[in-house]
Amino acid sequence: EATEANGDRVAAEQILTAITTSDPQNADAWLLHGQMAIRAGDMQRAVDDYLLRARTLFIRVADKRGHSDTLNALGAGLDRLGKSEAAIDYFTDAAAMRESIGHLRGAASSRRNLAWSHAISGNFEAADNEIGKARALIAGMDDTVLQADIANDAGLIAEERGDYKAALPYFQEVLKLRESQADAIGVAEASLNIGFAMLHTGNFNEASLHLEYGERTFVANDDRAGIVRSLQLLAVVNLARGEFDIARKRLQRAIVLAEEVNLSEERAVLYLDTAELERMQNNFTKALDDGNKALLAFKQRDDTRGITEAQLSIAASHRDSGKWENVAKTLAAISSADIFNKEQAAIVAIRQGELSLHKKEFDNAKTWCEKALSDAKTAHSVSAEAGAQLLLADIYLGQQDTELAKTQLKLAETKLAEYPAFFLQRQYKRISDALRTGKTETPSTQKMQQASVEK
Repeated sequence: EATEANGDRVAAEQILTAITTSDPQNADAWLLHGQMAIRAGDMQRAVDDYLLRARTLFIRVADKRGHSDTLNALGAGLDRLGKSEAAIDYFTDAAAMRESIGHLRGAASSRRNLAWSHAISGNFEAADNEIGKARALIAGMDDTVLQADIANDAGLIAEERGDYKAALPYFQEVLKLRESQADAIGVAEASLNIGFAMLHTGNFNEASLHLEYGERTFVANDDRAGIVRSLQLLAVVNLARGEFDIARKRLQRAIVLAEEVNLSEERAVLYLDTAELERMQNNFTKALDDGNKALLAFKQRDDTRGITEAQLSIAASHRDSGKWENVAKTLAAISSADIFNKEQAAIVAIRQGELSLHKKEFDNAKTWCEKALSDAKTAHSVSAEAGAQLLLADIYLGQQDTELAKTQLKLAETKLAEYPAFFLQRQYKRISDALRTGKTETPSTQKMQQASVEK
């Protein structure tokens, strides 16, 4: 372990191979070999060649501590191989065994792993339940680092299901704990998480303050990954405000840094943001180019959530440029199995509703709109709910029912007050102008109007 910690993994593996060759009954060595293989990204070998053997040996000598550690490692390896059901079984057994022998920190770790396996499988209720158990296990411990880690997991899982309001108090708890530890980078990371949650709840000003604090800290510590993430999130705030020039500068700087330190996931996300920027400025060819770059990057990472996000971005660019046939093709490529959470499901439903509206299939459009509203409310996503309400106003507009359109537009105003993003204000203004002038054209009869909003 010390050799690996010093950066020489090859030498560490050679030492373990020598031990297991001279003493094939050494269960601890097989376990360490498996854990090291997981850290090296060799999951299948870790499970098949090392950990299953370690488990057999620990059972033979009735070593429950070693056995439980091996079960947890098997869960980690299988989880990363995409075998979530088997991983959940191993994590469950590891947690129970660790609790039975009084290894509460280990049990809490297994519960955290369980929570993430459930969250990735979309079972957020079970994930919350496991996080609650992990918090209970360490409640009496004077371990603020572990408390912060578990609170952070709770916030991230709430975020994963799209409930940013629920995530916020967890991240605020993490911030206080990291401050008590005088952990500058931990405080900066918590600040970014708070800023991200506030961004998604429409509190753009407070979001900027937290994100800017995080950026300053990362710059002071020359943490380039942190700087990239800070710049990316600040640019998203700028996009929400319609501050395109500032957003562009931040995104360009973030892309350069991400390429310098080879942050592939961050680059993919940045391409999504530049696609959004170009689309908002009617540069559809560039928007599609960046959207497709993001799609390719996410496919290379086998990131289904990112793939769906990129497909939605591409569909939006085709929609705004009036290429509805391409919108239909792009949406048809999105599998329901690839939709990550209810917020993403709501956005997919909105895009489908817009396509039905274009075809003047008003009943279908309303059905999609109802699904979008339901999913958005389940996810507590204010932005998606506002988008669905504006779509419903657009549908009534397409049906020439101006009274219902006005009523629906009035309802949408409440959500717009909560989440005053530029792209939603622009849509609101287009519908409002159409109702005021009597020109009830909608996306069903023309390209999406790129009306500007007075700043």
